[in-house]
Amino acid sequence: MATNYLWLFPALVPIYIVAFLSITYTIAVFEGHVNPVFPYISYTGTFVPESCFFSQFMNIAAVLYGFVVYLRFKQICCFLGNQNTENSSKIQELENEQDGWKDSHCATHLKNISRLNIVSCFLGIIASFALSVVGNFQMTSMLMVHTAAELVGFFASGVYAILQTVLSHFSRGIPGNGRCTHAFRMVVIILGAISTVAFFILNDLYLNKQVGTVAPGKWTADKKGFPEYLGSAFMEWFIVILNALFILSFTREFKQMGIKTVVELKSMSEIPTSIKRQSGVAKVSPAGIINHGLASADDNGFK
Repeated sequence: MATNYLWLFPALVPIYIVAFLSITYTIAVFEGHVNPVFPYISYTGTFVPESCFFSQFMNIAAVLYGFVVYLRFKQICCFLGNQNTENSSKIQELENEQDGWKDSHCATHLKNISRLNIVSCFLGIIASFALSVVGNFQMTSMLMVHTAAELVGFFASGVYAILQTVLSHFSRGIPGNGRCTHAFRMVVIILGAISTVAFFILNDLYLNKQVGTVAPGKWTADKKGFPEYLGSAFMEWFIVILNALFILSFTREFKQMGIKTVVELKSMSEIPTSIKRQSGVAKVSPAGIINHGLASADDNGFK
């Protein structure tokens, strides 16, 4: 059965992220755990009860993100497979001509793009796993693990977006992948790169200006380094939104893609004898009709 609603997954990611961040933020502010003015995202999932929702929401977000990454990987694989088939036929037609080497060069180029696609998928899965780690290891319990997962997530998702933008340039033949889509992704990764650099600079500045220990989410305007803290927190929220928008850009391409699920049963010759005896199957006809019954006591086997 073919499924043609895959575009809903990249469309759902930004909606889901905005919804769950709004929920955890609202709970954290209502409970008085954070300052309402742009707290760090991690601060909105540090204390109970919002931490419970934050962990669960992040796990679901990780699954959604990872699934979209996998679908994109398979889409480009399918595109490259079609292109390789076309190039192979051209090579056979032009193998005796002088410019036949161009087609061979093109086939090698497709292999390089395929390798880039694999690396991109690998980074996307790492980013997905980092999301789950961030959600389940709160700052107040395991700060080092939480911070390391954040850094890995920032790096992996950023490089994933860059590689996908490069791949979109070489996969213009995919329906829905036009100049506007490619230009939109270019704008997103440029803004993301600038925001990431700004985030780390501002974060370092406010930590250097920090006097004493400030509880997570309790930064206020009267504390030294508050403007830098506010700027870095804003950049964090902005980077997350940019990542969600980048995933949203897959929607048009996924509208032209379907997926089929095929379920195959093993033949009786491949099923171990012990399982056959436990199942009580007497015989399987060539047409696939299974006759159920008990083995006779005389031969203690199957007829």
